[in-house]
Amino acid sequence: MNTITALQMPERYIDRTEVLACYSGLQAGWEGVLIGRIAGMAKPDTSGLPASLRLSDGIGNELNAKVFSSNPESIIEGAAFAYAGRVVAIPDELVFECFELARRYVGKVEPQYRISSNASHYFSRLPLDEWEAEKWSAINYMHFELGPVLPRLLSVSAAQVDVELSTALQDLHYPESPEAGRKARSRIARILKAINHEKAQLQQLLTGKDFNRWAQDPRGFSLQPASSAFSVTGG
Repeated sequence: MNTITALQMPERYIDRTEVLACYSGLQAGWEGVLIGRIAGMAKPDTSGLPASLRLSDGIGNELNAKVFSSNPESIIEGAAFAYAGRVVAIPDELVFECFELARRYVGKVEPQYRISSNASHYFSRLPLDEWEAEKWSAINYMHFELGPVLPRLLSVSAAQVDVELSTALQDLHYPESPEAGRKARSRIARILKAINHEKAQLQQLLTGKDFNRWAQDPRGFSLQPASSAFSVTGG
């Protein structure tokens, strides 16, 4: 299932839905997204060290920040920003330790993938049209692999299967809440386990060479044992 196993599954979810544009009520320990403008720069980002900035909410409140950024060129005095991080207390002041947040995650739940994975394989970074195509390709493949097993596996009627699968894939990479993402991940993992189980059973039935032939072209594969004539096809 290239659209599920080749593209990365989120390992966890971070809630970025709390966005503040006013800094007056900030306290140590607060986590979320701050938006505003860069009021000043005490130290630019150099050699991988955080930049020391002064942030402004535009209504008279300012806050010191230590910003980690993969794009130091975006840290310009007067520029608008959206930073995700945590307020920490140091002697006599509060400091926002943060990083630049991709605009697509401002006010949303951010899925976190393996650091070692290829960023171009993230479902959540696909353009909308590509995402829809990949999603339905995955749904069609699940039908192909599990067929009539899906309603029982999902505990829904056959007419509701596509809606349930579409929702699960949507929540897996674009959840409205971390809990929705975790539930979707559990559901998709259960489907993958069922698919792997079906393949393991088929592999026991077929010889190694026959299984490789089936894996290359499952729709067109047929097996004719000497003792009896029957065919094994996908679905």
